[in-house]
Amino acid sequence: MKIRCLLLMSMSVLAGCVSMSETECRNANAATWESIGQEDGQDGQTPERRLAQHREACAKVGVAPDRDRYLQGWSRGIVDYCTPERAYAVGLDGSSGNDAMCPGDSGRLFRLNAQLGRQVHDLKDDISRLQDEIRGMEKKLENPQLDRDARADLRAKIRHRDEELSRLRPLLVEMQMRPLVR
Repeated sequence: MKIRCLLLMSMSVLAGCVSMSETECRNANAATWESIGQEDGQDGQTPERRLAQHREACAKVGVAPDRDRYLQGWSRGIVDYCTPERAYAVGLDGSSGNDAMCPGDSGRLFRLNAQLGRQVHDLKDDISRLQDEIRGMEKKLENPQLDRDARADLRAKIRHRDEELSRLRPLLVEMQMRPLVR
């Protein structure tokens, strides 16, 4: 499903937001529209906006989406999307997701769990950035033409980054151990 979404997104950039190919439109039946709706729901897509994209893509070959079947599938898919586990995974990917699509209290739970995942994502990014900075400074230290003061300055900066890493790593472990909000 993720591969299909990535392909669709890259195709949409090239083809002006085409959600389906002409062949997919021609071969679509009621079960297909229900399946497409379910996939879009599982991805947290806004149903009316996404259905309009499908309508536009299929209009070129004279095919109209089966709105009722699409919405039936979407209603099932959005339930899968609005789970705490999915919300956490969305946050781990660096996104906030689309909690507005979640029915009832699941939107609030989605938002909280996506925030937990996003905090882990951001900490991992911070750790990675610090590690990259340290590697860059260590590479600079290899320069034999570097004077003593510059070396001392780089070593101090490396120590500072190491201290920051020592503070962030346990925080990351702690964040990863937090239970999902139910």
